[in-house]
Amino acid sequence: MLRNIWRYSHFALALVSSVFLLLATVTGLILALEPIQQQLQPYRVAETQDLPLSKIVQTLMDQYEEVLELEVDANGFVKVDVISMEEDLNGAFYINPLDGQKIGDIPPKNAFFEWTTNFHRSLFLKSTGRFLVGLVSFFLCLIALSGTLLLIKRQGGIRPAFGKIVKDNIYQYYHIILSRWMLIPVLIISLSGVYLSLLRFDMLPEGEITVVNHQSVKVSNQQITPRDFPAFKNIKLGDLRKLTFPFSEEIDDYFIVDLADKQLKVNQQNGQSVETTHFSTINAISALSFNLHTGTGSILWSLILAVAAANILFFMYSGGVIAYQRLRATIRNVYRPDEAEYIILMGSENGSTKNFGKSLQTALLQLNKKVFVDELNNYRLYQKMKNLVVLTSTYGVGDPPANANLFLDKFRQTPPPPDTHFSVVGFGSLAYPDFCKYALQVDETLGADTQLKRVTEPHLIHNQSESSFKNWASDWGRGVGLELELPTIQRKQKVKFSDLKIVNKQIVKDGHGITFTLTLTTKNQSFQSGDLLGIVPPNETMERWYSIAKIQGGKVLLSIKLHELGACSNYLYQKKEGETFQGIFQQNKDFHCPKKAKSVILIANGTGIAPYLGMWQNVHSNTKTTLYWGGKNKKSYELYQPWVQLALEKDALRPPVIAYSKESADFKYVQDIVRQNRLQLVQQLENGATIMICGAIAMQNDVLAILEETAMELYQKKLSVYQREGQLLMDCY
Repeated sequence: MLRNIWRYSHFALALVSSVFLLLATVTGLILALEPIQQQLQPYRVAETQDLPLSKIVQTLMDQYEEVLELEVDANGFVKVDVISMEEDLNGAFYINPLDGQKIGDIPPKNAFFEWTTNFHRSLFLKSTGRFLVGLVSFFLCLIALSGTLLLIKRQGGIRPAFGKIVKDNIYQYYHIILSRWMLIPVLIISLSGVYLSLLRFDMLPEGEITVVNHQSVKVSNQQITPRDFPAFKNIKLGDLRKLTFPFSEEIDDYFIVDLADKQLKVNQQNGQSVETTHFSTINAISALSFNLHTGTGSILWSLILAVAAANILFFMYSGGVIAYQRLRATIRNVYRPDEAEYIILMGSENGSTKNFGKSLQTALLQLNKKVFVDELNNYRLYQKMKNLVVLTSTYGVGDPPANANLFLDKFRQTPPPPDTHFSVVGFGSLAYPDFCKYALQVDETLGADTQLKRVTEPHLIHNQSESSFKNWASDWGRGVGLELELPTIQRKQKVKFSDLKIVNKQIVKDGHGITFTLTLTTKNQSFQSGDLLGIVPPNETMERWYSIAKIQGGKVLLSIKLHELGACSNYLYQKKEGETFQGIFQQNKDFHCPKKAKSVILIANGTGIAPYLGMWQNVHSNTKTTLYWGGKNKKSYELYQPWVQLALEKDALRPPVIAYSKESADFKYVQDIVRQNRLQLVQQLENGATIMICGAIAMQNDVLAILEETAMELYQKKLSVYQREGQLLMDCY
C-alpha cells in the first residue's frame, strides 16, 4: 500500500508540475552555461590567492588618484573602481593584482542570459511566478525522493539499489541508471531553489549578527601606510569579497572589509580593526545556496548542473514513455466476465506482462473461445469459468505488483467454480532475489484448493522471454485440448528474413528418438553463437526459435530434436542437403559467451548444447572452459562428439562431464553431475567464473536450486548477486 502511495505521488507530482518544470529546467540548462562563459574570460591571474591585502591596497593607492572600491568576484577576477585623470583608467575595470595594471573592461551582462535569468526566476509573473518556481523546486525534490524509495523497494534494499539493474525496458533502465547518477545534483538543485525562494519571501529567520567593538582596546595613534596595516596583513586576496575605501580623511571614515563570514571596519590612519561584525549562519548558507544553484565560480559544477538539467528533461521524457506504455497496455475484452470460459488474470508493475496476456487472448479468440482478461486485483466469481490462467511479475523482494496485492485475499474469500483448470506463469529476472516468488505463492495458493486442477507446473520466465512463453503456451494448449498459434508479442521492427542453405545434415537415432544437426550457409553474418534463429513452418504463422552456433566459415549450426507432432522439426527433418529455406536472426545478447571471464562453465541437456559448439571457438586462450552435458545415451553423444573433440585438440575445452539418463541402471541427469560438483562450481562462481545454462526449463530450475543452496551454504549469498554481475547466463525453453 505504501509503495502505491509513493508511486502515485511520484507520477502525480511529475504530471502536475510538468509544464513549469519543463520551463524551469530548459532555462536552468541555458543558465548553467553562463558561469562557464564567464570563467573562460582572460581576467583571472594565477597564483594571486595568497597575496596579502596590505600589498594590493598600497599598490592601488600609489597608482591611482583615488580608489573607491576593490572587489574579488565569484570567478576570482579582481576589479577596482577608481578616479583617474586618464580617461581609459577612470571607472570600474579588471586589474592584475600583482601590479594594479588594467587588464580589461568589465563587459555588460549578456542580454540573452539576463532575459533567461528573469524568466527562470519568475516566469515574468513577478511574485506569483517566484512562488510557482519555488513550489516546482519543492515538487522536484519530492519526485527525486519518491523515485529513490521506489528504486530501493524494486531492487530489494539500499545496497542492491546501487548495484546492477536488469535491462528489461530501455526507457526504464536508463531512467533508473541516470537517476542514480544524478540524484545528488538534482536534490541540490531543488533544495537550493526552495531555499532561495524562501529567502526571497523573507520566510527564513534572519539569524543573529554579532558586533564586536574594539574601541576600548588600546591602539596606536601613529599614522602608517596601508602596506603596514596590521588588519590587512592577515587577510589574503582569496578571502576578500569587497573592500570599500574611505570617502574622506576624517578619522571616523573607515576602510570597510567584507569577507565571507564577517565585516571589518579598519582605521585609515593606524590600520587597526575598529569593529568586527560576524555574519549569521543564514548568510553563509544563503551564499552557498546561490552558488550551488547557479554554478557561479566553478566550471566543473556548472557542467554538472547542465548535465543534471539535461537529465531532468530525459526523466520527463522517459517517465512519460513509461506511463504511456502502461496506459497502452489496457486490455479490451470481447466477452463479459460472466460468459467467458477462459479467464486470464494479470499482475504487472509496468505493463509489460500485459502484452503476453494480449497475445494469449488473441490466440484464444482466433479459436472462437470466450475469453476475458483482467487484472488480478479485480478477481471475482466467474460463473462459467473453466480455465484460469495467471500471468504475473514479482515486485522487489517477492512482493506482488501494484495491481495484484489484493488477489490472494479475494481468492480465499471467493473460491472459483469446481473443476476449474489453472496454470500460473511468472515473469521476472534471476538478477533479483526470490525470482518469481509471487507467482510461486499464487500457484501454491491455487494448488491448495482441492476443487482446482493444475494443467502445468508453474512456468517461470526470465527476462520477458517470448520464446519461453510460447513454449508454455504450447504445453498449456495441449493440456486443455487446444492447438494455439500465438501472435508475435514484442516485435518492434519489420521482420527481415535471411536465406539459408543446408550444406550438411547429420542424424542420430538413439533408440529413444531422433536428433539431427543442420549446417547452414547464409549471407547474413551479423549473428553470434547464442543468438536465435526463428523458422516459420509452411502453412503456419508462428515462428519456432532455435539457439544457434556460429562455426568456422560463418556457417550456422542447428541441433534439433524431432517431435512426432512438431510442425517445425518435421519440416526441417524432411529437408535435404542443398535445399534452402528462410529464417529470422534475432540477437540474444544476454547469452553471448564472455570474452574475458576467468573460466566458463557450460551446462546443457539435449539439443541445448548447440550454441556451445560454436562458442568455445572464440573463447580467450587463457579462459578455462568446462562442459556439463546430459543426454539419453552414448549414441546421442555421437552427434556432438566431433565438435567436442575438435575443441579438446585446440585446448579450448577441458574434458567434458557427461551424464546419460538411459544408458544403464545407474542413470544420471545433468542435474546430478552438477550436484556432485556443486562445491567446485560455486567456488568458481565466487572467483569470477561465468555459468551458462541452455536446455529445458525444468533442468534450469533444478540447477539453479542446487547452486542457490550451495551459494548460501558457502558464502551466504543469493544466486541473484552473481546474476547482477553478469556471471549467470541462461537460455532455456
